[in-house]
Amino acid sequence: MIYHILGPRGTFTELALNSFMKDEQKIIYHHTIEETLKHVDENSLGLVPIENTMEGYVLSTIDHIYQNQLKIIDDIYLDIEFICVYQDIIHQDKTLYVQFAAKSQCSDFISKKGFKHIIYTESNTTSYEYFIKDPIHNVAIIPKHTKHAYHSEDILLPNIKNQTRFVIVSKNHQEKEKDQYKVFMVLTPKKDYPGLLYDILGYFKDAKINLSSIISRPMKQVIGIYHFYISCEVSKTEYQSILKLEHNISDAYNLTILGCY
Repeated sequence: MIYHILGPRGTFTELALNSFMKDEQKIIYHHTIEETLKHVDENSLGLVPIENTMEGYVLSTIDHIYQNQLKIIDDIYLDIEFICVYQDIIHQDKTLYVQFAAKSQCSDFISKKGFKHIIYTESNTTSYEYFIKDPIHNVAIIPKHTKHAYHSEDILLPNIKNQTRFVIVSKNHQEKEKDQYKVFMVLTPKKDYPGLLYDILGYFKDAKINLSSIISRPMKQVIGIYHFYISCEVSKTEYQSILKLEHNISDAYNLTILGCY
């Protein structure tokens, strides 16, 4: 099997893949989530981050799962730990290299150290590469598991309950019969009107389905018209209620299941 994942090598996405991949597979690394999901076809799978306890949903992931007509077939939870690598001392006059997402998740540490010079990078690997070019004047925040053999000191950054959820996506997923399901869906209204969101929530309330999250995202056609991405964990009976709902509201909404696993 071919896996398309968010690269480069050494990322949390690769660590998530290694946590469940038993046999050696072909891995293709991509620079962006959009590029990763665009390359998933009938002969491959994709693996991308979708949610973080500190940052919430990765909007690019949910948008491009829908746009590329993919299905979520499983998810993986990964504890996230960062370290700050340095030589001799961490000082505010040193240049800090940090990946843009890591910056948000380590904001308390960065603020307390008062770095005057911060450069944001596209990947944690790039941050480390800049550090080792000039370790006297640079420091870097990187994932704990990516520290290499280069001799440097490091400090573990405190991130309580920092966890990222990754999803495996497929082009041609067949649902398996189970007692419990995780469901991710997108509901698109055919027209806007007062009380739209109230009605949407009411459909699920009447079906006695407890929603985990609901996110509005622009349709990118007309200002003010949105998709609603909805997630829930349901029993087999409740999932059948969702399928009935899909039929019952078809005159006013398009309901698409993006994952049932």
